[in-house]
Amino acid sequence: MELLVQAVLDLKNRELYDKIAYRFVKSGFFFPAINIIVETSDAKKIQREDFKAVARILELCACHSEGIQILCNYLSLVVELVEIFLLNDTDLFQVKYPAATVLLDLTASEGCIEQVSHHIRDRELFSVVITELEKALARKVDDNDPNRVLLNRFRDLTIGIVLNLTCNVESEEVTKYMLGSDVVRILVRILIDPRHDWPTNGAALALL
Repeated sequence: MELLVQAVLDLKNRELYDKIAYRFVKSGFFFPAINIIVETSDAKKIQREDFKAVARILELCACHSEGIQILCNYLSLVVELVEIFLLNDTDLFQVKYPAATVLLDLTASEGCIEQVSHHIRDRELFSVVITELEKALARKVDDNDPNRVLLNRFRDLTIGIVLNLTCNVESEEVTKYMLGSDVVRILVRILIDPRHDWPTNGAALALL
């Protein structure tokens, strides 16, 4: 299973990637895959050497709306896993990147964002995302760095998570929690993004 998931996630063609993920959803692939993960009922029991495989399976599941519905059945565990993957000294590209992708997709889901935002608040995961975002914003990426594209994408993943939550969450409790996490300062940093594109627009909307 891990080899199959790895092969799909290494695809460069995004359209083909999405089509295969859709086929996985329709074939019922994710039900046994996610069940294997949740059988432990305790995220802390997942071994470190399995972080990559688990993060990649969750990422692949999250890239389609029907896969998101599957993850929504296990939100508490999924958010806890994302926290573990982001908090630990894990590989940025193989573990943190897919974990951030899962959180971005969950917070982009209209039917899921309120629930996931409360789990984020309960686990104080927002501050973890902000820490990763600040590191990404401070990182100087050379134009010749072979990982430049992935590093910039990871930065944008964390920006997207923050903007999804600050722009779309309706819960006053979660909003107060984010304000208490110094989110205004972070939004101002995003607002001055030199690209003057979607991050700037999103930050301006969130501050309004």
